[in-house]
Amino acid sequence: MTLDDASNGYEAVAEQYIAGRGSDGTIGIRQVRDWVGTVRAGGAVLDLGCGPGYPVTQALVDAGLAVYAVGASPSMVAAMRNRFPAVHVACEPVDTSTFFGRTFDGVIAWGLVFLLRPAAQEQLIRKVAGVLAPNGRFVFTATRRRLLRALRRGARSVAHVARCARCGY
Repeated sequence: MTLDDASNGYEAVAEQYIAGRGSDGTIGIRQVRDWVGTVRAGGAVLDLGCGPGYPVTQALVDAGLAVYAVGASPSMVAAMRNRFPAVHVACEPVDTSTFFGRTFDGVIAWGLVFLLRPAAQEQLIRKVAGVLAPNGRFVFTATRRRLLRALRRGARSVAHVARCARCGY
């Protein structure tokens, strides 16, 4: 991995990732499907850190959502495009992405936010807030320690943390 690797090392392990989680992983899929039920039927959803698209993007597509995705690993984005030709995919880091210049009924960042430094987490959450449609939904995975810290700083709930960058998460 070089310091200018926009994929933060994922490109170097893309082949192994695609062969593993990218082809038969199911961790978290129940939670993703539960979240999909809160998003407007047929709505547009942004999948951040999409990887090769399985299993998260698969669940979004299966639910009949209009899926847009952002991933920084060229190999994983190629696998995503091959698997889901109808999904709009941008190969770029989330911190510089324009998120297709549109709003979304839902944004999912499964396995991404907790990898970012706190300042980058705050920046990303603010960017997501800017592209969520009214009543839009944002879900992301977090480490328990960081989530508890945000809750202690005044967040009222996990959902509040996702909506409020002021809480420090």
